[in-house]
Amino acid sequence: MLGPAQQGPPPYATAAEMEEYRASMAPVEIRGEPEAPSGYRFNHYTDGRGVVHRAVIRVEDDDV
Repeated sequence: MLGPAQQGPPPYATAAEMEEYRASMAPVEIRGEPEAPSGYRFNHYTDGRGVVHRAVIRVEDDDV
């Protein structure tokens, strides 16, 4: 039987672990967007409710 997934920083986190946790929780605009894996690209779209989504799309030969 498994317990609940950890949410937040580790218990009794060190200062370095807290800083790493804060950096990982920063908005994408501040962190910068990671690069897509080789052979893929990111596709951003907004749904009808105004929520922005990001999908990873395989790059086809004719897309280049």
